[in-house]
Amino acid sequence: MKWLVFLLFPILSFSQVTFNDLMSIDSKDTFIKLMIDSQYSGIKSDVSDITFALNPDTDENGEPVSSSFSYFYTFNNTFEFEFVRNGTYTNTYTGAVVREGIVSNSYDPILRKVKRKCEYVKIRTIGTRNYAIYDCNNKKAKAKFGDLIGLTLSGQSGIVKTFNR
Repeated sequence: MKWLVFLLFPILSFSQVTFNDLMSIDSKDTFIKLMIDSQYSGIKSDVSDITFALNPDTDENGEPVSSSFSYFYTFNNTFEFEFVRNGTYTNTYTGAVVREGIVSNSYDPILRKVKRKCEYVKIRTIGTRNYAIYDCNNKKAKAKFGDLIGLTLSGQSGIVKTFNR
């Protein structure tokens, strides 16, 4: 029984950003505080002036690599999170790949809670991405950032983005 607790602990403690964390963001300062509290590091990016990554590294071209990125857009006070969903499970003793596919990530639990607590509004297309837009300003969920949140998948990542009305 002890081993079961130890085996479940990494799964339960993985989530760096939660649905409740997203709902609590009401300003640039609370966004930055959440990133610091969640152990994200500030990085330079062409996407946004305020960009963070979880345990960032760089690839051979000098581009940032991470399992999670976050962006705050000061021109319209919205934010976005990108969570890698696919990966591999490896045996910690042998290093052999045990399984490939969806790994523990923050996007999937956020998606489940948004679908349960928020009301679907419409599909919104930005570039090649189609976002399912939900209204999160109701009795079940009280979003401090406003009330519209969009969710989509892009490649191996799940994206959560806020929208103004």
